[in-house]
Amino acid sequence: MSERIPEHQNLHQSGEALNEQKALRVTSITITATLVIAGFYYFLAWQLQAWSAGAMAGIFTAYSLAAWLARGPIRKGRVQQGAWIILGGLWGVLMFGMFFVAGTGWLSGITAIFLTYIISWQSLPRSQRPTALIGSVVAGSITIALDTLGLDNRLGFAQIQASIPVLTVAFLLIVFYFVVRQTWQESIRNRLVASFLGLVIIPLVLSAFISALVLRQAAINDVYNHLSAITVLKENQLKDWEESMFGTLDITLRERDEKEVVRLLLQGDPNSADFQAYYPEVAQDVETVLERTGYFKEIFLLDSEGNVVLSTEPNQVGKIFANQPIFQEGIKGKYVQPPTYVQALGEIVLWIGQPLHDETGQGVGVIAGRADLDVVSEFMLQDIGLGETGESYLVRSNYAMLTASRFEGYLPGETYVRTEGANNAIENIENGNGAYLDYRGVAVFGAYRWLPELGVALIAEVDQSQALASTLAASATSGGVAVGAAIFAVLVALLITRTIANPLGELVTAARRLAAGELAISVEMNRQDEIGTLAGAFNDMAGQLTDLIGSLEQRVAERTKALATSTEVSRRLSTILDQEELVREVVDQIKQAFNYYHVHIYLWDTKRENLVMAGGTGEAGRLMLESGHSIPAERGLVGRAAETGTVVLVSDVAQTIGWLPNPLLPETKAEIAVPILLGETVLGVLDVQQNKVGGITQNDADLLQAIANQVASALQNARIYGATQQQANKEAQRNEIIQKIQNTPSVEDALKVAVRELGRALGTQTSVHLSDYSEPLIKTP
Repeated sequence: MSERIPEHQNLHQSGEALNEQKALRVTSITITATLVIAGFYYFLAWQLQAWSAGAMAGIFTAYSLAAWLARGPIRKGRVQQGAWIILGGLWGVLMFGMFFVAGTGWLSGITAIFLTYIISWQSLPRSQRPTALIGSVVAGSITIALDTLGLDNRLGFAQIQASIPVLTVAFLLIVFYFVVRQTWQESIRNRLVASFLGLVIIPLVLSAFISALVLRQAAINDVYNHLSAITVLKENQLKDWEESMFGTLDITLRERDEKEVVRLLLQGDPNSADFQAYYPEVAQDVETVLERTGYFKEIFLLDSEGNVVLSTEPNQVGKIFANQPIFQEGIKGKYVQPPTYVQALGEIVLWIGQPLHDETGQGVGVIAGRADLDVVSEFMLQDIGLGETGESYLVRSNYAMLTASRFEGYLPGETYVRTEGANNAIENIENGNGAYLDYRGVAVFGAYRWLPELGVALIAEVDQSQALASTLAASATSGGVAVGAAIFAVLVALLITRTIANPLGELVTAARRLAAGELAISVEMNRQDEIGTLAGAFNDMAGQLTDLIGSLEQRVAERTKALATSTEVSRRLSTILDQEELVREVVDQIKQAFNYYHVHIYLWDTKRENLVMAGGTGEAGRLMLESGHSIPAERGLVGRAAETGTVVLVSDVAQTIGWLPNPLLPETKAEIAVPILLGETVLGVLDVQQNKVGGITQNDADLLQAIANQVASALQNARIYGATQQQANKEAQRNEIIQKIQNTPSVEDALKVAVRELGRALGTQTSVHLSDYSEPLIKTP
């Protein structure tokens, strides 16, 4: 005897099963959402080369694993334990995320409270929900506090703002999927609402997402264009600066005769009175130019051996530059020596020099200057129109920063720039742009150029957080519009569903009756909208189906008749042994059997150079036959079929290149040329024409090919029979002549008989000559 389970116990068990289903649904949504977010952060880490994004991806991956493990206790009935695992993981993700992402503290705190409410409502008993909400408030507060710590090397909010539409799309699609999955099988009304919302919401969400991506990409392109323009501008400024420095060197000795300076200072005796008198004057000129122009820290003169003869810094006089490029190249022409670190000066030096010439025009010395790189830093630090984080600077070939940084703590010569932009410019000698981490470890957009004249890389950069900030408002606007449209779509869907479900039910009933074989079914629906159109289409379909079944039976009957006719034609061909009669019978039978416009057969001439018409249907066939109509090899469809040994089918001759029109057949619209093959030998071509486009199909080609094969055999039989008959006639005629000769009484009569019969047989005049007579002894009339 079975034990009766109390009703309240059944209700309790069903309630637990329902809670378990809800909790499992929560874990499924959590796993899917976190994996999508983790995938996005993996992509962000690859794109920005930011380890903090990779760390976020790892955190979300770990959370998805925790959510998966939570399914174990839930399936065993411990729903609350699984729910607390999910909630604890959520709080931990949001709090630890603040160590890697900056500027999202308030958003993360609010998200913690909102998601905790939803998860606890779905999977926790009423008594534990306040505890969960208190925990979410504590976790949210800690999250906000951690965001204010100002930790370095974190992703900025602007850098991940592109993720907002991505995460919104992912969240909406996931929720929509589970809602549809839950309600899809309940009623047609739910399916219609879900389908309608899917058709409206998904495009809206995707459009908002695509709009955000397009705006972001447009912003990036604008930044790249701006940065590239800045590098070009700065390069031009550097060239102007370089020209200005050469101009400064040109005017340094403007008040003096260059040849006199060379003779007295570079080639003269330092102890001579002329040298002693001339030196202070030149030194004063050089010092004046140095102070007025401000381009150089030092200007000096080198003699032919590379020794410093005169300098604005007296302690440099006597220094030897013989092994320096500034002397070795400067004595040949204008030269800029790439920046180098000079231990004696304790700084990075950029020398610029040009030759001094003697009376013969030969370079015998160098006037050179040590550039003031602070001047370069000044115009490199000028505002580039990209806000507080935009900057441009120069990098030496050893990756050391040459000009000043706009950020404190990064000094020229001490800061090394080993970034993607610097590597591409210095190592690969490339000009370009890209997204990468700068020398501070901050994600930037940068443009870079290699300047071979100076031997440095020119780089312009701006923080990605600032460059992408302008797209946030646009993304938020697009998202708001999408949400508003989605709400409106829900209301419209509910109103429209009622007018759709009932008519569709009627159509379903009619469709089932039609499927059951009731072909005369129709739906009466007086509507002018799409439902009415669908009902009309259903009625049309039912009528067409009825017609189709009837026409299909008719086409089957017609095809059966055609096959039978083809068989009959083939059978009759086997009984005809005369070639002319055979060809005539073939074309007539094919035309009558298949109702073609025209049929004719071509056969090769004895030289196989032309295809001569051997027979054709109708008046056109008779005229062409009388005129000896022929087609040269390889011309037209017939010639192509004969040369290739393959069927040539043209459904529309007006669209075919190489088709040969025939004035006797003006209505030809489609044509097929079928080779008459005996083994691999082409005997001729069966040509069929129809007076409507598409009137000849592949089915016709198959039937005609079969008939052509029979024609080939019949032609061969006819030709063999004709040759045999001709040979038999010749033998009979010869025997008859011999018999008549044997019946003659004399030689003269025998000769007369022979001459007469041979003339008749050959159809020509014959005679017999004997060697003793000059005239014929016997001659046929």
